[in-house]
Amino acid sequence: MLPKKNRLNLANQKDKGEFKSLIDTEEIRVKYKEGPRQTAAVIVSKAVAKKAVDRNRIKRIVLQAFMGTDLRGEFIFIVKKNIANKKTYDQDVLLGKITKKIAS
Repeated sequence: MLPKKNRLNLANQKDKGEFKSLIDTEEIRVKYKEGPRQTAAVIVSKAVAKKAVDRNRIKRIVLQAFMGTDLRGEFIFIVKKNIANKKTYDQDVLLGKITKKIAS
Protein backbone atom coordinates (compact mmCIF):
# COMPACT_ATOMS: atom_id res chain seq x y z
CA MET A 1 0.00 0.00 0.00
CA LEU A 2 1.15 3.52 -0.74
CA PRO A 3 2.09 5.41 2.45
CA LYS A 4 -0.28 8.23 3.34
CA LYS A 5 2.37 10.89 2.76
CA ASN A 6 2.70 9.67 -0.84
CA ARG A 7 -1.03 9.57 -1.60
CA LEU A 8 -2.41 12.35 -3.75
CA ASN A 9 -5.67 13.74 -2.39
CA LEU A 10 -7.66 14.81 -5.44
CA ALA A 11 -10.39 16.46 -3.37
CA ASN A 12 -7.92 19.10 -2.16
CA GLN A 13 -6.57 19.88 -5.62
CA LYS A 14 -7.70 23.40 -6.53
CA ASP A 15 -6.61 23.45 -10.14
CA LYS A 16 -6.81 20.02 -11.76
CA GLY A 17 -6.05 21.65 -15.13
CA GLU A 18 -2.37 21.97 -14.18
CA PHE A 19 -1.90 18.26 -14.79
CA LYS A 20 -0.74 17.56 -18.30
CA SER A 21 -1.50 14.27 -19.98
CA LEU A 22 1.74 12.41 -20.53
CA ILE A 23 0.70 9.02 -21.77
CA ASP A 24 -2.53 7.75 -23.21
CA THR A 25 -2.58 4.01 -23.91
CA GLU A 26 -5.48 1.62 -24.37
CA GLU A 27 -5.34 0.54 -20.73
CA ILE A 28 -4.16 3.58 -18.75
CA ARG A 29 -3.99 7.37 -19.04
CA VAL A 30 -1.33 9.12 -16.95
CA LYS A 31 -1.51 12.77 -15.92
CA TYR A 32 1.49 14.43 -14.35
CA LYS A 33 2.53 17.60 -12.56
CA GLU A 34 6.07 18.28 -11.39
CA GLY A 35 6.67 18.30 -7.67
CA PRO A 36 9.35 17.71 -5.04
CA ARG A 37 8.19 14.27 -3.91
CA GLN A 38 6.55 11.16 -5.27
CA THR A 39 2.75 11.20 -4.89
CA ALA A 40 0.14 9.26 -6.82
CA ALA A 41 -3.55 8.52 -7.17
CA VAL A 42 -5.21 5.70 -9.11
CA ILE A 43 -8.73 6.10 -10.46
CA VAL A 44 -10.66 2.97 -11.40
CA SER A 45 -14.37 3.39 -12.09
CA LYS A 46 -17.13 0.81 -11.81
CA ALA A 47 -17.40 0.85 -15.59
CA VAL A 48 -13.89 -0.64 -15.76
CA ALA A 49 -14.34 -3.31 -13.08
CA LYS A 50 -17.66 -4.03 -11.39
CA LYS A 51 -16.22 -5.87 -8.40
CA ALA A 52 -14.46 -3.89 -5.68
CA VAL A 53 -11.96 -6.73 -5.39
CA ASP A 54 -10.86 -6.19 -9.00
CA ARG A 55 -10.72 -2.39 -8.60
CA ASN A 56 -8.53 -2.73 -5.50
CA ARG A 57 -6.28 -5.27 -7.22
CA ILE A 58 -5.79 -2.89 -10.16
CA LYS A 59 -4.88 -0.08 -7.75
CA ARG A 60 -2.35 -2.28 -5.96
CA ILE A 61 -0.78 -3.39 -9.25
CA VAL A 62 -0.37 0.16 -10.56
CA LEU A 63 0.90 1.59 -7.28
CA GLN A 64 3.37 -1.26 -6.78
CA ALA A 65 4.86 -0.61 -10.23
CA PHE A 66 4.94 3.13 -9.56
CA MET A 67 6.70 2.81 -6.20
CA GLY A 68 9.49 0.86 -7.88
CA THR A 69 10.54 3.95 -9.87
CA ASP A 70 12.54 7.06 -8.98
CA LEU A 71 10.00 9.43 -10.55
CA ARG A 72 9.18 12.66 -8.69
CA GLY A 73 5.96 14.63 -9.01
CA GLU A 74 2.22 14.22 -8.69
CA PHE A 75 0.77 11.45 -10.84
CA ILE A 76 -2.82 10.51 -11.62
CA PHE A 77 -3.33 7.07 -13.18
CA ILE A 78 -6.75 6.74 -14.83
CA VAL A 79 -7.42 3.10 -15.67
CA LYS A 80 -9.51 2.51 -18.81
CA LYS A 81 -9.52 -1.30 -19.08
CA ASN A 82 -9.57 -4.09 -16.53
CA ILE A 83 -6.00 -5.37 -16.10
CA ALA A 84 -6.73 -7.39 -12.94
CA ASN A 85 -7.14 -10.67 -14.81
CA LYS A 86 -4.02 -10.36 -16.95
CA LYS A 87 -1.00 -12.49 -16.20
CA THR A 88 1.69 -10.93 -14.02
CA TYR A 89 4.13 -10.83 -16.92
CA ASP A 90 1.68 -8.88 -19.11
CA GLN A 91 1.02 -6.40 -16.30
CA ASP A 92 4.75 -5.87 -15.76
CA VAL A 93 5.32 -5.29 -19.47
CA LEU A 94 2.46 -2.78 -19.70
CA LEU A 95 3.47 -0.84 -16.61
CA GLY A 96 7.16 -1.03 -17.52
CA LYS A 97 6.45 0.63 -20.88
CA ILE A 98 4.45 3.36 -19.16
CA THR A 99 7.13 4.11 -16.56
CA LYS A 100 9.82 4.21 -19.27
CA LYS A 101 7.77 6.75 -21.23
CA ILE A 102 7.29 8.87 -18.10
CA ALA A 103 11.02 8.81 -17.30
CA SER A 104 12.00 9.97 -20.77
